[in-house]
Formats: sequence, structure tokens, C-alpha cells
Amino acid sequence: MIAHGVEAPPATATAAADGGPFVVLGDDRHRKNLTLVRAAHALARQRAADLPPLLLIGPPHRYVDEPQKWRLLRDARALLHLSLLEGFGLPVVEAFAAGTPVLCSASGSLREVAADAALYADPRDVDAMAAAMVRLHRDEELRAELRRRGLERAPRFRPSATAAAWRELHRELAP
Repeated sequence: MIAHGVEAPPATATAAADGGPFVVLGDDRHRKNLTLVRAAHALARQRAADLPPLLLIGPPHRYVDEPQKWRLLRDARALLHLSLLEGFGLPVVEAFAAGTPVLCSASGSLREVAADAALYADPRDVDAMAAAMVRLHRDEELRAELRRRGLERAPRFRPSATAAAWRELHRELAP
């Protein structure tokens, strides 16, 4: 796999900055699973009244520019990327670069992209997603560990790494 490249943001999250909302980046196409994510969040809120709100970023919910997106990611409690189908999962890589903990789908390409740097849940199981949201919210050590692992994983997805992989592939194909 040759991954997309994501530049490092101007600043990364710290444990003190993770009091913000659960952020979802993406539009509202069916594959993004927003109906079940909202239902899981509502269920999680019943289990943990202090659960952060859900912030949907992308059409048609809220448009933000790149600097604001990075600020929102950096200050988020976590990124939720519980889609049903992903070709790659760029928001996960962006969250890693920002130092933001990630909860993502246990299906599709996301396991390959996120490896051990994310918490996983079945995107078709509202109860499992809700339980994972509550766990991520309550477990400061887990968030710190996911933040660390994501920041360690992020350089694999820098534009320079992508360019190097393409150069190597070209060398292999056209010696």
C-alpha cells in the first residue's frame, strides 16, 4: 500500500487539550454511518452524562478551513471514524498527526491504516460503539497511549514517505 501523505499540523494535542468534543470528519454519505454513530453517542450519553458532545465537520453539517480543522482535531477528546466502508481513512491519519486519540471501525482498510494506534468498534453495533465511546472518555491512560501510538505512526503517512514509496515502486517497475 502506498498511503496518502499528510503534513504535520502546526501543533499537536496534549492531555490537557483533550476536553473538547468527539469529532467526526466527513460528509453524510451512507457509508460514513452517521445515523448509527449518532445513536451510539446518544446511548453513550445515557451511560456517561458528562460524555463530550458530538461535532460533525463536513457537508452538510459544518464547513471549516484547514487551520480550524487542525485546531478542532487538536482540541478534541477523540476522533470518531466509525464508517462502514473506507478506501483509506484520511481522517484517521490526520488525527494521528494532530495527536488526537482515535476510535474507528474494526472493518475495511482502517485496521491496516491505524494498526495498534486506535481503539476499534463494530460500526454496525450501536452498543459496542457506545461502550467504546464511554471507555475512551473515561480512560485517560488509554487516550494518552493512543495519542502516543498515533504520533509514532503519523510519520509513515507524511508526503515525504509517500513520495519515497512511489519512487521505490517506479524503480522496481522500470529498472
